Amino acid sequence: MEEATVPDKSQPSPDLPPAGSVVIKLVAVPLLIVTLIVGGAITVVILFGRISAEQDRSVSDLLAAVESPHGEKLLDVALMPRDKEIWQAARELAMRLDKKEVEVTPAELSDVVQRLSALSDRMLASARDLGKTGVQKFEFVLAALARTDRPEAIAAIVRCLDCSLWEVRRSAVQALASMHQVEGVRDAALGPICRLAGEDPEPVVRTVSAYALSFVADPSDAAAIDVLTGICTGDESDREVIWNAALSLARLGSPAGRSELRDMLDRTYWSEKVPMRVEQSPGQFVEAPMSASRVDEHLIAAIDAVSHLEDEELWSLVRGLERDPSLSVVHKVREVLEKRPSDGGA
Repeated sequence: MEEATVPDKSQPSPDLPPAGSVVIKLVAVPLLIVTLIVGGAITVVILFGRISAEQDRSVSDLLAAVESPHGEKLLDVALMPRDKEIWQAARELAMRLDKKEVEVTPAELSDVVQRLSALSDRMLASARDLGKTGVQKFEFVLAALARTDRPEAIAAIVRCLDCSLWEVRRSAVQALASMHQVEGVRDAALGPICRLAGEDPEPVVRTVSAYALSFVADPSDAAAIDVLTGICTGDESDREVIWNAALSLARLGSPAGRSELRDMLDRTYWSEKVPMRVEQSPGQFVEAPMSASRVDEHLIAAIDAVSHLEDEELWSLVRGLERDPSLSVVHKVREVLEKRPSDGGA
């Protein structure tokens, strides 16, 4: 009988699943947007000598800016419309709350949670009218709520799992996964995230939800195991969803994704059998071989997942990767082997 290793949930969850070209591509899009906005900000500084995003604003000031309506000019110049300034404030607020212990007092943090929750509810009610920048702001509001690590933030984020916008549903799942150690997240979020993993119309949301279950669920959660197993053995057609379901099953101690993991531990599978879809021009995609660095990322994710199982066939494949040409892959193999008693670990 196989003995599963309970996954270590002490580490913060990643923002996005590591195995999934569609999701990885989506990570690059916001980063590109940030780069463009920062570049524009530099232009404004050169022309006008200052920009409010560079001022040392307090969390309270940032929160007030985020609560401001869209559609006006903030600096009386065409290069810095108000909605972009608010977007920047939302982003900065989320980043500052990573250091909440030094940025705000407990009482101030409670006020932040209440105001962000109310703002999230208002944006949820008018989601279809937000526009691109408004959606980006909404996503940072959810990230900021998550980074408060307060139980009273959970309800507002859970409500966003039913948003009509897939970007918001995805961000809500990410936010809840990042809060997996906060009391109440599992009870409030497990059922809805299981539903999204199995039923959401958008593959990206299903992918993120499938991976998030490895943080929100426990090995004893039969509902999560059933949903993830159904993804791997049922009618799911999107490969990114299936890969991430297999990773989560392994992290939860279930070997039900063994067949997928066998492929995911094969460099040839990634480099020759799984092409990437590359956007050459808007709406025009071509298939191209997966880059070596991307293959390494997928192999490392699969190795880490197998480390939670006692499946000798899969461990044999892991050992075989000690001869992999990538030093990062070999390092990961040796790391997991050193921790496994039967392979000489402690």
